Amino acid sequence: MKKYTFVPNKYIKYFTITTVVLVILLLICIMGSVLMIQTELNAQIENSDQIDYAVVLGAGLIGDQVSERLKIRLDTAYHTLKDNEVPIVVSGGKGDDELISEAEAMKRYLVEQGISASRIILEDQSTSTYENLKFSKALMPEERNAVLIITSDFHMYRAKMIGRRLGWQVQGVSAVHPKGERLKLMRREVFALIKDGLITNVLSSSYLGRDKMKTEKSCGIVVFREVDHKIEYLLLKSKKNGDWGFPKGHVEGDETEYETAKREVLEEAGIDIQIMEGFRVPIEYLVKKNVHKTVIYFVGALENQEIHIQDSEITDFVWLDLDQALENLTHDNAKDVLLKANQFLLENRT
Repeated sequence: MKKYTFVPNKYIKYFTITTVVLVILLLICIMGSVLMIQTELNAQIENSDQIDYAVVLGAGLIGDQVSERLKIRLDTAYHTLKDNEVPIVVSGGKGDDELISEAEAMKRYLVEQGISASRIILEDQSTSTYENLKFSKALMPEERNAVLIITSDFHMYRAKMIGRRLGWQVQGVSAVHPKGERLKLMRREVFALIKDGLITNVLSSSYLGRDKMKTEKSCGIVVFREVDHKIEYLLLKSKKNGDWGFPKGHVEGDETEYETAKREVLEEAGIDIQIMEGFRVPIEYLVKKNVHKTVIYFVGALENQEIHIQDSEITDFVWLDLDQALENLTHDNAKDVLLKANQFLLENRT
């Protein structure tokens, strides 16, 4: 004969009341989230004079091409930023089904539309909205005014909320989507907003303090020579990863930037270079998700010296003209430095 376990009526009553309360709270959260999202559907620039940087958030690729949702964001970015010189951070990592990072695809698209490549900064490590903004923050100087966020209309409220939690002065321009698509995507955004709201308000110390960002600083020199009135640039091949780039290395102790740059060139290439005044270009990027690196590049000429590479770190070297060097450099940010160095040399030739 089966035995039955009876649950006292008071426990059933408590369970019912608790369930009803939780359902009501969830409905309130959903309704509140919808209302908050709607307040930023048509966000526009409030004061353009205060904007120092713009951040465009990724939204998926199809292979190596921007998705339709991302295209809408990028078109909004282009029309908003085409007539000024505000630096643009394009933010998005590489998904498992994507051939390149979202940031790289976004840069290519904006350059095709007419935005100068020198204005665009790649943040290609992020995998979420929080990481989009956190990692983008690491690529900007601490002393700045407002940051302009460009993202989808349904996504703007949450993006601004996280930006403020990270200490930004935030403005936004919403990329407007067709109404049917917006309503479909808002359902997911509502629950993402509830989740992020709970994390940032209830668990804010762990949410914003996790993976504390470390910093590294290196210095290097774009070394050039003139052969038959033609400028050639020195590229070194790293033994560690096979990348082609310029000689550079970490600042040690209380070295000045000049001292570090000259020492690294002497160690890696065996040459003593005099740095030209008037050229100093920093680039910033994430080595890992929690390591922010700054590299300062200078320009210097080689005269009457031979290259002797450091076998422990460098496997090869080559002298190339501008076009060849741009073709061979591994990283886009190094190409941007080279273009600026070449322009500087052309303007300062005697």
